[in-house]
Amino acid sequence: NQSTVITALDELMADGLIQGKIGAGTIVTNNTWSLLATNPPPDWSDYVKAGIHKPSKLMVREINEAEANKKLI
Repeated sequence: NQSTVITALDELMADGLIQGKIGAGTIVTNNTWSLLATNPPPDWSDYVKAGIHKPSKLMVREINEAEANKKLI
């Protein structure tokens, strides 16, 4: 939907990844890779620990078993 695209473009522009010019369109800026390289990857372990849902070994096991099930998409 149009509002989703506009929001996504606004976020990319705010992050300095794209630049829009009236009449010229939108381009990826030259420093995209350097911007991405300066941000460390998220620490997913801390992210999960800070969330309201606690990790579940049972759920992880069920997901792993489901991955091997050819009847599931």
